[in-house]
Amino acid sequence: MYSKTSLASLIALSALGTSSACGGGNVASELASYPKYPNKEPKCGTTKLQARPLIAEWPSSDRAALEGRIKQGLVPVRYVGCDMEVLTTCKVPAEYSYTGITPKNDLVVIHNADELYANIPVYAAKFEGQLKKAGSLEIAMTIIGRYESNRPKISADELQGECADTTHVITALTVGAFRFSAGASAAVGAGAGVSVGGLGLGGKSASNNETLNTDGDSKACAKATADDKAPPYGCGALLRVELVPLGEARQKAPTCPSGTKWDGSQCLATVTTASAACVGGTILEAGKGCVPPVSGQNFRSALPVEAKSVFTGLCLDAAACAEACDRGQPSACSSAGPMYEWGVGVFQDVNRAVDLYSKACRGGEWGACARLGELSFYGLSGVPKDAGLAVTFFRLACDRGDPSGCVGLGTASTLGTGIDRDSAAAAQYFERACNTKTTLGCVGLGMLYMYGDGVPKDAARAESLFKQACDAGFRPACQLQKETAP
Repeated sequence: MYSKTSLASLIALSALGTSSACGGGNVASELASYPKYPNKEPKCGTTKLQARPLIAEWPSSDRAALEGRIKQGLVPVRYVGCDMEVLTTCKVPAEYSYTGITPKNDLVVIHNADELYANIPVYAAKFEGQLKKAGSLEIAMTIIGRYESNRPKISADELQGECADTTHVITALTVGAFRFSAGASAAVGAGAGVSVGGLGLGGKSASNNETLNTDGDSKACAKATADDKAPPYGCGALLRVELVPLGEARQKAPTCPSGTKWDGSQCLATVTTASAACVGGTILEAGKGCVPPVSGQNFRSALPVEAKSVFTGLCLDAAACAEACDRGQPSACSSAGPMYEWGVGVFQDVNRAVDLYSKACRGGEWGACARLGELSFYGLSGVPKDAGLAVTFFRLACDRGDPSGCVGLGTASTLGTGIDRDSAAAAQYFERACNTKTTLGCVGLGMLYMYGDGVPKDAARAESLFKQACDAGFRPACQLQKETAP
């Protein structure tokens, strides 16, 4: 059997770090406290309408009425500004058909007023106070299917009944179950209380948020399959509607109000950052402008090659991105984090990096969650080791599709560090990462096949996995490939 050290050493090659001092805090309360955002007053009547609004904020009676109405055919509505009215006396001579999908989990986090009005416009005003008080609103969803029309366009002359007020037609609806809550949910259990860089790392703690609305049963959703002709009983809550203006063809790409952009699941507020150039050996530091580096502080003009393989989409201006992060842009937090961790274009500041990663993680940048796990698991960059907490971050990231989180879970499960040893589960985690062409996932899975740990011993399979990682540029895998070659 291979040693724990050999596997951990290989995986740790992707988790390079530096040294730094420690700070204070409590993880659950920190994760439940989202950054503040500038106050803005969105004008619903003057912005481009959201074509795929969520309706989790609708009162149960309104959603129930809509649920019954879709059985009668396509639903015409009057959709102006933030107002949407279902026109019950107007009929569209077309029907919806249901298509089941493999159940999926999704989390929409609303950070500020722009995102509030962009994602749940109809009753947004009702929840402005809750958002301001809690710092964020969350909609956790289980998605199991869609009602959809095969008609890409509905003309006004096709409508029947009292239809003069019709502006849009609902052409599709997403169904499943949801929980709409105020505040960021967080529950963490770890060992002795330790804290790092303002992000608490330790002490068992919990932070509860307030449920604002809920519908559907996740247990019922577990019975859903892609072959279903209708949603399972108890898992047919309406989550999102898709609207097409009357007389216009359905758009392939979702539209969002001005000042926001579609990220694949929601409309996020956009932040524009400018890059500042410094000359004469000086570097940009937030709040100070171009200043000379302090003796003894690490400074780089670019990320090391190893870091570039882990982090992509970095800002040209770390300080500007950090400021954008503080204004509430999670993607800017994720971009600036590694630059402060390694000291790229700014003075190296691991405490600041951890703060940026934590804000990014809370905002749904799951790679940042995985990085927090790596820092804790390996004790990188001066962060005290805390395997239990690391596993919490790894699981959060992996469950939401980040391959680095799955590599972390696979490593922890193989070693039995911070979690019960379970090599069979580790193989599944590594395979999920490898399937996304993440080299360390392939290496971890290959080592399990090499030694028959949790999977049948299979040298040919191991060599194939090592070759895949080697071809992708991970040199240690090349040596492993030679060792397993026939």
